[in-house]
Amino acid sequence: MNSPVKPDDTSIQRPEPVQDQNWYAEVLLALPPEGTFSYRIPEAMLPVIQAGQGVQVPFGSRRTLTGIIRSIHSGDAVPEGIRDIQALENLRPIVNEAQFALWSWIADYYMCSEGEVMKAAISAGLKPEHPARHSHEIRISLSDRLSDKETLAKEMALLHRRAPIRAALM
Repeated sequence: MNSPVKPDDTSIQRPEPVQDQNWYAEVLLALPPEGTFSYRIPEAMLPVIQAGQGVQVPFGSRRTLTGIIRSIHSGDAVPEGIRDIQALENLRPIVNEAQFALWSWIADYYMCSEGEVMKAAISAGLKPEHPARHSHEIRISLSDRLSDKETLAKEMALLHRRAPIRAALM
C-alpha cells in the first residue's frame, strides 16, 4: 500500500498509485482551527506527492492558500464537497516527521493549533496572509559599453523595436 521514502533521514509516506482508488491529503494550513483539511490528490500528482511537501489548495470561495501535507491516505468513496490540490509548491518535502512531532508538542504545551505553530515556524511565503502568488525580480546591470548616454539611447531604441514589452519594463 504505502512504501516508505527517506529524505533527510526521516521516513515519510508516498502513495503507490492504485486504479479505482482515490487518494487524499491531510493539509495543515497556518490557521487557528485545530486539525487538518482534507483535499483530493489529482492522479497526475500521485507519483511525486508526499508528506511534508508544500501545496496550494483552495480555501473558501476565492482564496488559495499554501499549506503542508501532513499525511496521505486512500479511500473508495469521494466525500461530498472535497476539492483537489491545485499545485505542488516543492518537489521535495520541506518538513519532516520530527518537525511535525515538535509542532504537535508545541501546540499541546502552548494550547494552540498546529497551524498556529506552523505559522510561527515557517517563512512568510507559506503564511495564509500571503496567498499563493509568485513574484519575479529582475536585476539589470549595464555593461561598460553602455555607460555613454548616446550608446544607451541607441540600444534602448533598438530594444523598443525588438522587444517592446521588455523595454517597457526597463
